[in-house]
Amino acid sequence: MTTSYAAWGGYWEAEDGKEVWVCEDGKQVTPLPLRLDIDNKSPTGFAWGYAGSGPAQLAIAILAHATGDKVLAGNPRFFQRYTEEVVVRLPGKEGFVITKESVLEWVAARRVEEDAADEDVMLKWLDQEDYTQYGECHGRTLDRLIAKGLVQVHEDRETQDKAGFIARGSGAMYRAVSLTDAGREAILVPLDDDRARGNAY
Repeated sequence: MTTSYAAWGGYWEAEDGKEVWVCEDGKQVTPLPLRLDIDNKSPTGFAWGYAGSGPAQLAIAILAHATGDKVLAGNPRFFQRYTEEVVVRLPGKEGFVITKESVLEWVAARRVEEDAADEDVMLKWLDQEDYTQYGECHGRTLDRLIAKGLVQVHEDRETQDKAGFIARGSGAMYRAVSLTDAGREAILVPLDDDRARGNAY
């Protein structure tokens, strides 16, 4: 079964925003919810084909429905880019069809870019700091860097416990970390998909 998001006719035809439908195999199933609970950009409805509040609301709604992740959908780093790269380019005076598969592919590609940018920032930050000055270090980005061998964990001098703290949230907490030689080398080479790097916070 193919899920898609579709509108018939341009949004200018409606006084209070154009209705967009969730479709299964090309058949209308239900109107796409505005998802004002995530971010209230346009309470009057969706729009597309230009940069504005209506297109931003459509981006949020599509991302939320396709991924089931309202945190991602409400993250400006995702919905603003989806608005700019997809929604703005839709023909304003015509309808459109966007497949769920294309949305998920777009999200996956952006996740790689975001992870790489985050990891690059963290590596550079760690390169400028003395690890003994850290308090609590944690986060998914830091976990990725440790797994790649770019960052090393220093054991707690009192407990000899490398983890330092019990896991909290999505990542373990560490008392002290620093760059490995590989981590320092990684800062000097351009980013690529195989060596994503960045900031955990």
